[in-house]
Amino acid sequence: MTTIHQPPRESGTEAVRRLPAAIDGTGKGSLRTVLPVHLVVRGTTGPRRTRL
Repeated sequence: MTTIHQPPRESGTEAVRRLPAAIDGTGKGSLRTVLPVHLVVRGTTGPRRTRL
């Protein structure tokens, strides 16, 4: 199964950075943040192997 790895530390850091503004209502609603991600290609799916 191919997945996208999202950096948990950076995601958490960004969430905590925005938390005070969200609590006191001074946040600007929906802000867009782009964090680095990378594709993780795994060989866990594919056609069934046949036994000989």
